[in-house]
Amino acid sequence: MEFGTPIVYGEAHARWDEDMALFERILELCKAADRAGFTRIWFQEHHMIALGQSPSALISCVQAAQHVKARVGAAVVVLPYHNAIQIAGEIAQADNATGGRLDLGVGRGAYGYEFEKFGIPFAESRDRFIETLDAVRELLSNEATESSFHGQFVNFDDVYVWPRPLQKPHPPIWIAAQTLPAVQDAARRGYNVLHQTFIWDDEHVKSVVEAFHRGKEEGGHEHIQLAATRYAYLAENEADAEARLDDLLDNWRVHQQLHDFSHTSNPRGIIQPVPQENEPDRDELRERVMIGTEDHVVSKIELYRDMGLDILNFGINFGSPFEVIRGSLDRLAPVLARYESKVLA
Repeated sequence: MEFGTPIVYGEAHARWDEDMALFERILELCKAADRAGFTRIWFQEHHMIALGQSPSALISCVQAAQHVKARVGAAVVVLPYHNAIQIAGEIAQADNATGGRLDLGVGRGAYGYEFEKFGIPFAESRDRFIETLDAVRELLSNEATESSFHGQFVNFDDVYVWPRPLQKPHPPIWIAAQTLPAVQDAARRGYNVLHQTFIWDDEHVKSVVEAFHRGKEEGGHEHIQLAATRYAYLAENEADAEARLDDLLDNWRVHQQLHDFSHTSNPRGIIQPVPQENEPDRDELRERVMIGTEDHVVSKIELYRDMGLDILNFGINFGSPFEVIRGSLDRLAPVLARYESKVLA
């Protein structure tokens, strides 16, 4: 099992009108993750939202690749927002600029807030995603001739994208899939799968792994992989862990409003962490995530490894201060090294 981490930095209670040196801090976290032994670093795409500011995953991938040894990945490019020809060219350029270390995660989008602001009906997101993905794959894969594509949302004739991707036929494609049928279907069709576990319990994670392996077997695709993200933090002590659970709860409250379309934000995209119905209690939250001292974190690593997960992504960005996150990454370095030795043995 490999270790990865999505890095989109934002403090839950920061003043967003201040100069926070945002991308300098993101780059410092990337370097710390690379030193700690993470082999995959991922970047999101979100627009017009203050917490987790990252309107271009590909730009972040290119920047980080100049400073780390790890592979860099988009998790994800939200394809319904993009023109297929333009994004295909940007993907190929990013693959070249990263020296062929780009992983291409793609998704249909999840935040109704963004679709509303872009003027795109959310009901069209699935069909737009499928068409754009098919068109992008055609543009990147077909080196012999010009490409044409005709659908409801994507239409072009005789297009050839330059530069060509460094990885052939294109960077590895990862589908963001949340429901069990979507996970199984993506694996059946031969795609790697990215899954965000949020604060679901470990039985849910096990079900996701099982759905992935069913689809993988049905499609006969031996080399595809499943990556799942778990909120994670290696605490100095129990008091530190408890403080981080407070940060996570505020972060989850923001995300919950975005995902169920119930958010209330000001026009600048600052969403308040309003308490939600059916919130998990303290013990449930602690049990479900990888936030705790070393024994707790290592027990979770081993649990997910034994389930058959290929890549465990440590979700380190849930609103805690920069120095706190970086401290956890530094503490993780010897833990991951020790764990990898146990696996190899």
